[in-house]
Parts: sequence; structure tokens; C-alpha cells
Amino acid sequence: MNVLVQYLIRDFLYPDIGRTKEIMSYIRPLLRINDSQLESFITRSECEYYFSLSWILTWHSHVVYDRDDLLMLTDLFLAFHPLIPIYVATVVRSEVLEQDCEMSSIHGFLLKFPEEFDVNELVHNSVELFNKIPAHKIASTGNIRLNSRLISFGSIMTRNTLSGSWSY
Repeated sequence: MNVLVQYLIRDFLYPDIGRTKEIMSYIRPLLRINDSQLESFITRSECEYYFSLSWILTWHSHVVYDRDDLLMLTDLFLAFHPLIPIYVATVVRSEVLEQDCEMSSIHGFLLKFPEEFDVNELVHNSVELFNKIPAHKIASTGNIRLNSRLISFGSIMTRNTLSGSWSY
């Protein structure tokens, strides 16, 4: 439990939401690099990234209803980098671009996690994005201050490239 608190959720346990908002601000540069069309669309709609606040704080436990899917996401969050929930929030695209480009439509749509999604694809895309844009690259994309602990944090999760499965 100490490891969980010290390394994975510590930044979300402060008495105010300032540190959490700072971590959520990493979503914009990740989107800008990974999916500039989606980032531009969300920016034009004037929707902030607070839609993912509950996803990140609860590790998706209140929006993912399939037990096995939730366990797989929890395994990812426990075994990988502390910022991986941000990467998961970033790759959940669904049908965002089909919505009206205005704040209430986008925010309302994004408050709901997609009911049907492939958890394996979500995990794969999140880890792939992390490998493409590791934590230290987020800081270099703009006026983002990353805690050195978050930049240097290692992962105990590895990919078996022969089977395509994840192992710990």
C-alpha cells in the first residue's frame, strides 16, 4: 500500500486540486503531438480537459463496468508509469469529431466513457503513445512543469514481443 500511495497516487492526495489540474494539463500536449486534429477540435470547442478528471482520479473504475476490463486497466495503472492514466484518457477518441464543435456538446459527450471499447487496444494504444511520447517529452513541448519523480519513474511492465502479450 505504501508503494501505491508514494508513487502512483500521491499527486492526487493533496488537499486542493491544483496538482491534479497540473497533471491533467499534460493531455493537451499529448493530443497536440498524437492527434492534432482532435486537439484542434477540442480547443475550438473551448472544452477543457476536466471531462477526464473522474477517469483519472478513480482509474476509470466508475465508468468501466466490465470487471475483466477494469482489472486489466488497473493492472496497467499499477505496473506502469504513474502518468499512464493520462495517456489512457488521451487515446479514448471514440466519436468525438462527430459531435457539434461547441463546449457543452463535447464536454457532455466526453463525460461518458465509451460503453463498448476494446480494452486490449486501449492498453496497447496507451503504452504505444507513452513509448512514442515519454513523460520527459511532455515537458519539452511547452510550458509544462513535470515533477522529476514522474519523469524518471520506471516501469515494471514489459511486452513479450513474440506473443504480443504484456507480462510483469
